[in-house]
Amino acid sequence: MQGMKLAMELAENYGDNQRLAWTVLHTGWSQIMVGEHQEGISTLRKSLEIADSLGEERLIAHAKSRIARAYWHLLEYEKSLETLPEAIALMEQQGNLVEVSFSLSYVALCEQNLGKLKEAEQNFKKAIDLAHETGHLASVVYAKGLELQTDWVWESRIEGAQAILDSASRVGFLVNVILARFLIGHAKFHGGEKEEGLALCLETAALIESTDTAFQQFPNYLGEFAFCSGLSGRKEETLALAKKATELDKRAGIKSIPVFWGNAIATALTEPPNWKAMRSQMEDALTLAGRRGERPYLALTHFHYAELLHMQGEQGKSREQFAEAKALFSEMKMGCWLKAAAELEEKLGLELPQRLPTTPGSRHAT
Repeated sequence: MQGMKLAMELAENYGDNQRLAWTVLHTGWSQIMVGEHQEGISTLRKSLEIADSLGEERLIAHAKSRIARAYWHLLEYEKSLETLPEAIALMEQQGNLVEVSFSLSYVALCEQNLGKLKEAEQNFKKAIDLAHETGHLASVVYAKGLELQTDWVWESRIEGAQAILDSASRVGFLVNVILARFLIGHAKFHGGEKEEGLALCLETAALIESTDTAFQQFPNYLGEFAFCSGLSGRKEETLALAKKATELDKRAGIKSIPVFWGNAIATALTEPPNWKAMRSQMEDALTLAGRRGERPYLALTHFHYAELLHMQGEQGKSREQFAEAKALFSEMKMGCWLKAAAELEEKLGLELPQRLPTTPGSRHAT
């Protein structure tokens, strides 16, 4: 970051506004990638102002694309979707298909987080096809890695993620190595291979802690790992993972939904269990996911809340949460989670009620 600061000063001193604008752009994106999201967006907007004043269309397209991606890092998916189409159109006119591929991946990821899974699948396919067309391997790896997050069959997710892991390892794409390992470990754990899945989750957590990269998804992964560890009764690992997830989340200023899950199960494993704090964490997660429109996370929060309430012995409330989760899983065709809910329902002998009615003013309306 110091090098970029010096480059900006030199460009400013020599009156090289074009170089200044590009340096400001790269500085802003570097801020985003180390978790300084608000500062990063401010810097990116400055680069856009300079680009507009110069009429530099290539830089304008890059700045708009990076600002839109920054909104994704801040979990402001609707804002990101509002900004990306214009940037993509400019890049298509300029023939910058590599950046178009990356930007389409972000469109799809925003749609995925908002529960628009059919649209997300279509845009992931466009991004991947375009990346193959340009021969840009990193784009292909990244787009395919993101696409797998909408694959609701554990076996195919594991198979696909293993291919991504192999490719990402060859090109040294660390973020995608971590993404693929997360997908494999998470899928194995929830797909029945609990010990092997948890071991990979814990190894991946150590890899995240060893890197300086502040990727937006890292708090999510650690929160998920903490929950898996907690379900396995690994108290020390759960507390450590929940703590680290919270630290990264606060640094990024995001409030990631899986971090709430990790903290909730961590409080349930304390001596004595703090059930009130557990319920507060999960209720906050439901409210936040509902407000953001993160329907897959809303469904999973209902599901995990049901598991925790069952641990507490609150069977009636657990059944209500299961009913909400199953209805949402069904609506979004989240096959592997529907199967997991059915298996847990059978295992626990739960007889679920019909889904609770959702009124326009209800707290967790979707």
